[in-house]
Amino acid sequence: MSGFMKKLSSVGSSAKQSVVTAKAKAGLAAGVAYNSKSFRTAYGLPDTEPLLDSFTVTLLSGEVTVSGQIYLTPHLICLYTVASGKEVKVKIDLREVDNIYYAYCANSKMLAPAIVQDIPVGAKPNVLRVLCHDQTLHTLLDIAPSEFDCINAIMHVTWDITRGHAVSTFPVPPAGTESHEAFKLHPSEPLLAVTKASVISGNDTVKVSVALFVHYVAFKVGDTPVLIEYRRITNIARCASSPHPDPTIKAPVLTPVETGDESSIKGIQLYTDDGFMHQILLSNSNIQLFYNQLVYVHSLQLGVAPVFW
Repeated sequence: MSGFMKKLSSVGSSAKQSVVTAKAKAGLAAGVAYNSKSFRTAYGLPDTEPLLDSFTVTLLSGEVTVSGQIYLTPHLICLYTVASGKEVKVKIDLREVDNIYYAYCANSKMLAPAIVQDIPVGAKPNVLRVLCHDQTLHTLLDIAPSEFDCINAIMHVTWDITRGHAVSTFPVPPAGTESHEAFKLHPSEPLLAVTKASVISGNDTVKVSVALFVHYVAFKVGDTPVLIEYRRITNIARCASSPHPDPTIKAPVLTPVETGDESSIKGIQLYTDDGFMHQILLSNSNIQLFYNQLVYVHSLQLGVAPVFW
């Protein structure tokens, strides 16, 4: 039984519904319906369920496909789309999930797309399926190749933690991603996210891609790889940014911020047990999401309760 269309969230009067639907469709078209701040409000979630990542996918309802979004939190998989003039919001509690597995579909744009478990030679999985206790099956199609590994990893890691699995359910792929190759990590090390950022190096800032694995946060400064084990991180600080008092120095000054105007937070400082401090600058749209991802995996490795943004 196909799952997500079983639940439709009513949006009130026709006038209100048309406004909400128009905004929702615009968000879907842009690839974003909710951000880190609006997501919890939209789904009525507590602070302990922050957004860990979101992706654009195709959702299967019976034999019909619709564009949608998937939002992942520490204990939930949330689905979102617009259908028949209504918003569709579904929350899947990972405690109610019996299986998460990948598949392949070559004709997702057609009616009744054919989904196969055996991945054809030369192809990569592009479908994820979530089977619940009540035999409801949620199917996510058209997952971009660049995003599949991260979605698959996050879903399995959060499911394992929520259900208390003694052994990881993460299916080790035959080959790693570009990030695995860059940092010489085995494909069995799940890659959870890759974020565009800048790091402060000396008096300058250097653009990097920060990879969050289950045991490491990693980036490259030029040709030099930086691989940081979470268990060696002693503090993660949110920081405000200000110009350096010396105008000849391009790198800004980051100052830790405990409370106050959240819009002033532009960077994150990572302190490690060897006395180093790593400084990462991110855009306003990415920083809260990145911080929550970092805090989540760091807390897993230390065995402590996470304190999210």
